[in-house]
Amino acid sequence: STLNILRGDSDAGVTNEYLAKSTTRSQGALVLLRLRGLESTALSFSGTSTFSDASDATTFWQPMLAYLKANPNAGFSGYPDGTFLPNRIMTAQELYKVLLVALGYEENVDFTWNEVFDFAEEVGLNQLQGKGNITNNDLAVGMVEALEAPKKDGQTLVAFLVQENVITANRAQQAGFNVIDTLEYDSEYTAIVGQSANLPTSLTAILADGTETTVTVTWSNVSTSSVGTRTITGNVPGFGTFTTTL
Repeated sequence: STLNILRGDSDAGVTNEYLAKSTTRSQGALVLLRLRGLESTALSFSGTSTFSDASDATTFWQPMLAYLKANPNAGFSGYPDGTFLPNRIMTAQELYKVLLVALGYEENVDFTWNEVFDFAEEVGLNQLQGKGNITNNDLAVGMVEALEAPKKDGQTLVAFLVQENVITANRAQQAGFNVIDTLEYDSEYTAIVGQSANLPTSLTAILADGTETTVTVTWSNVSTSSVGTRTITGNVPGFGTFTTTL
């Protein structure tokens, strides 16, 4: 609730009663769109093509369902028969599939539907492994796992969402996520021809709350067999990749 993604029921907010409720596919879709900063776009969508059973949901859900129909890359492509089943309870497999998409992975390219649980575990989503229908608490657990997980490019989802102004850095810090605001590294490093590049194994990072911390960096392979300037790539968990020169 600190991140303002899971909001609960009306004025009561996120209560134990709310967390214990089952999550329908339409409710889960809205929260997952909100997680990615797409809620307003979905709720104001004016497209008319939609799922064959969209009328099973109330008027409120119609723009969102049409948006999901028009944008299968959001993670909700519906069922092969053209339905969405908006009132059906969401399953953990469905949740993890959409979260994997949010992390930059593509179904039938990086994983298949049958591989969802196994692939999710590989990237750090494991607390809902093998679970069937989910509750709002399960939805929250899955989203926290995803926020802490690295995207396909190495940057954590929460850091990406802060960068994209979907979540404020302060809210992320208040929720317990250490978000790197600035990474300190040289614009150019030097090496002696024929010798291993003496690149730092750690760097200083400035977190969103202004505090400093030390983070580990992994560098791309680089040849020092000849004189010349070359681009090198560094990767810091939670920040992602960056480039500099050697």
